[in-house]
Amino acid sequence: MGTPNTSGAAGDAVEEKYVPLAPEHWKQPFLDLKSVHVLKMPRVLQVLFYLLKYDRELICEVGTNKLDFKKAKQLIGEDLFERMSKYNPLGQREDSFKVY
Repeated sequence: MGTPNTSGAAGDAVEEKYVPLAPEHWKQPFLDLKSVHVLKMPRVLQVLFYLLKYDRELICEVGTNKLDFKKAKQLIGEDLFERMSKYNPLGQREDSFKVY
């Protein structure tokens, strides 16, 4: 029930396979965010932009770490979807990161 299948030797390396959700399920509702004036949980959208390596200056108010929704909704489009499709959550990151 709550335990994963652990049959096999302890030293066996398990290859994890990542299969993203089909775009037909989430793409149009995500595009509908552009017509919204107030966002209930802006941190979720802000974290998405950070994961996809957008610069803070593109999505936050000047001099703060607060999401500027007017700026962020301009970035919702094909470039965002392209970055989402290329993102792989598994494995170690080799590139450098900026501390905010």
